[in-house]
Amino acid sequence: MAANSFYATPRLTTVSFAVGVLLFLLPFAEIKCNGASVAHLSGLNMVTGSAPKVGGDFENMTQVLGQYDSPDTKINRREEKGKVYAFAVIALLLGIGGLAVSLTKKTPFNQLELLLGVAGAVALIVLMIQVKSDVSSQLKSENNTDVNGFSGMMKVSVDFTVWFFLCLLSFLASAFFSYKQKELVATGDLPPQAAPQLDLKNPGDQSEFPAGPSGERDLG
Repeated sequence: MAANSFYATPRLTTVSFAVGVLLFLLPFAEIKCNGASVAHLSGLNMVTGSAPKVGGDFENMTQVLGQYDSPDTKINRREEKGKVYAFAVIALLLGIGGLAVSLTKKTPFNQLELLLGVAGAVALIVLMIQVKSDVSSQLKSENNTDVNGFSGMMKVSVDFTVWFFLCLLSFLASAFFSYKQKELVATGDLPPQAAPQLDLKNPGDQSEFPAGPSGERDLG
């Protein structure tokens, strides 16, 4: 019964979707070169295609590699621009949509919340696979075109942060809470919000059900 009372708490799905959307502002992925953190890519970076936040280790790395510059060899150290990831955009829109549905729903359970939560989690998983695939493809391309062996000196990897996985869990949690609320509604443990509410102090005096014909109460 204690678990049922928790799942009956209003706005559980609202909080879950809100947390998931806000986490897009935090770093989702950490880019490393030879084990050193060089940049952080937030969920918002992936949505807008803006450049990742570069760390101090990146500047140290480029200074060291600059010692190998020669008239015949130039290392490309231009600022790496970001990329718009469609699944990041989809995940954010699904989260915003779920938040809007949870705020405007008229009943304790709305099937859209369940579908949007699951779809948002799936979009984030596909996003993680896509980012890792992009990094792997870029490394292969650089190794094939590098004739001086510089790419062999650099091992680039991408690790997803705890914020990304918390965002994923937030979407899954919203779907789970929605499912549990569906069960409570089905068993009658969670009555519809639109149902008439009984005045416990005076259960016989309800405006929806008059006690007698019009004017009877005034007769004393």
